[in-house]
Amino acid sequence: MEIQRVSQWQIQQSITSLAFQAGTSRLFTGNQAGNIHYYDFKGGLEVATLQWHKSPVVELSCCENYLYSFDKLQNLACWNINTLQVERTHTLSIENIPIYGRTAVQDYSSTSSVPWTVEFAQFTPNGEYLIFGIYQLPRNIFTKVLSTLYMVDTKTASLVRTFDWGLCGDGHIDTIAISKDGTQLAASGLDIHFSSLGEPLVYHELIYQWCIEDGECVCNYGYDPIDKPGEHTRIGLAFSPDNQKILLSQGDGIGGLSLWDVPPLESRCMPVRAEYWENRLFLDSSGIVDWSPTNDFVALGSPDGFLRFVDIENAAILSKPPFSWSAEQSVHIKNVAVLLEQQVFQSGIEQLWFSQTGEFLALSSQDLMLEVWQIL
Repeated sequence: MEIQRVSQWQIQQSITSLAFQAGTSRLFTGNQAGNIHYYDFKGGLEVATLQWHKSPVVELSCCENYLYSFDKLQNLACWNINTLQVERTHTLSIENIPIYGRTAVQDYSSTSSVPWTVEFAQFTPNGEYLIFGIYQLPRNIFTKVLSTLYMVDTKTASLVRTFDWGLCGDGHIDTIAISKDGTQLAASGLDIHFSSLGEPLVYHELIYQWCIEDGECVCNYGYDPIDKPGEHTRIGLAFSPDNQKILLSQGDGIGGLSLWDVPPLESRCMPVRAEYWENRLFLDSSGIVDWSPTNDFVALGSPDGFLRFVDIENAAILSKPPFSWSAEQSVHIKNVAVLLEQQVFQSGIEQLWFSQTGEFLALSSQDLMLEVWQIL
């Protein structure tokens, strides 16, 4: 396996989202300032800057000749890629979206001056729906609102359904993933139980999986994380190309990957399965992750600027030691099937995304560099 850098740019703002257009050399990036930049990565050119958003663009998606964008303040736009013009826009209003049978504007009239910002979002592969979770909440709203995901129609901006995590304690969702065929949704995060003094007593890592078509829970998984809630870092969640597995990338302590088998959609609401350490691969450092859409390997971008490609099937086999976990006994990445390891930046990798064919990989760094690499 080899990689070759195709293009490189020095950028002005941190990149918050990436999207390739299938079958072309077009790459779109959303940044912290709300701008969308359009690159011809094979020609090494920056073609245009698209301006409409006023806050960080948290998600981008290319579907045929349209680009969908969504920002931190719940503004949704659909662009015609050929004309580079906005065709329709919507400003979502979380205050008018039902939360547990009520609406925020009805029950919390004093919250109108407090922004409901978006923490994470993903478009379904066909661009028909947007699924997102909110981040900043007014102090007088209970924490459980953080464990609700909202699905809206991108044409009408109407609420289609919600996905409720149903946490037993307090907690929050950290990241979400949609399967390659657009049928399944997964979310990961912490379920925390506090003492009367506000100290965390019990905390459990959970992954929930839903059927997007009807919103029903298919399965949930659980294990005990290494880190304390205050040190908790969740980095990535991805479905395998065949939708048979879910990969979770951790940032707690030394970092690691967990691989979970996805049950069929017919098996509704299976009980929590506490598998703990037996299917976890420990890494020397944490990192962001994306699974190749056409291969059984994942790309890992680390805080030290290293890009690693790991044979995830072999890594999963080697990550099941017969003993209880300890730092001395952990299986490190140098002992598993690393297909390639290369330092591509001098600073940490912030964003990482495969093209639809898996042939190209876009990367951005903390020192404001954007690169596209070809996988040979």
